[in-house]
Amino acid sequence: MKRLSAKVGRDLTLTQGAGGNTSIKKDGVLWVKASGKWLANAEQEEMFLPVDLQRVRSTIPAGNNDANATTPLDGSPLRASIETSFHALLPQNVVVHVHSVNAISWAVQRHGYEALKKLLAGLRWSWVPYARPGLPLTHRIAERMTRDVQVWILANHGLIVTGATVEEAEELLEEIEQRLIIVPRHLPENEIDLAPYCADCTWKLPKHSVAHQSALTKERARVAANGSLYPDQTVFIGPACAQLTPGNDISTALTRYHERWRMEAKAVVVEGAGLLVRSGASEGAEAMVACLGLVLERLDPSADIAFLDHEEMYGLMNWDAEKYRQSLTQN
Repeated sequence: MKRLSAKVGRDLTLTQGAGGNTSIKKDGVLWVKASGKWLANAEQEEMFLPVDLQRVRSTIPAGNNDANATTPLDGSPLRASIETSFHALLPQNVVVHVHSVNAISWAVQRHGYEALKKLLAGLRWSWVPYARPGLPLTHRIAERMTRDVQVWILANHGLIVTGATVEEAEELLEEIEQRLIIVPRHLPENEIDLAPYCADCTWKLPKHSVAHQSALTKERARVAANGSLYPDQTVFIGPACAQLTPGNDISTALTRYHERWRMEAKAVVVEGAGLLVRSGASEGAEAMVACLGLVLERLDPSADIAFLDHEEMYGLMNWDAEKYRQSLTQN
């Protein structure tokens, strides 16, 4: 399990930062990734926590968000993944949840389900309308669950694959990725100089150059600035990016952003030029602006996008469980 976890964790098109989680069931114990840990480090760090499988399952039907149910049996001070409840719910021994940019690129489109029906024909899969991570998502999955479903596409969120063994889950994940693959429309970076926007050390260029893809066309910049597409985008870079036309004053764009969202921007798309992040951006934020670039270069400019609504976004940003996960990714 550690090998597969590290493999998907090192692949930026599958997992970004502390996102995604994996688990395995054995002898009544659910071994699940700890919240805030990076799957990429699964072979170097102890990050899988043992929790009582039946106890977690017993809390699901009544919607009982009992933190004691996910208390690690080994006394670890770490917290089990926010998604522990659906890992317990699903009957298969191995569960792999990733934020596949191919899956997300379909799952944020209003007509994505119709396309997926053709792409995943013949497989045992289910579509899950958006719900907040944790018990709300677990309940949505439960409503659509039959024992033969092995693949779950989560609207505005990602992908779950399952298997009786690690090898079965790995093979299925590879097949799903091949079926869902979207060739990215990767554009050359513009020669517009972003250095002047970084002069006062408030802003900097992103760690991953693919993040610039979010800004290189008007359509992409508009999507980046109009809202959030999936939970981790909201948690780590806020409800949207600020938007700036080259040559204009960045302070004006930041003021407009604050007036609209009532918070400070963490990222700015400079239309046709590239993306900026705050100088103190966490590794989690860096990973998420990269993910945004990977998704937006896969979306057709004419795609009908479904953003998270304001209630969903602010609920995520003010959720203690997500604040805890953010705290573990600070520089």
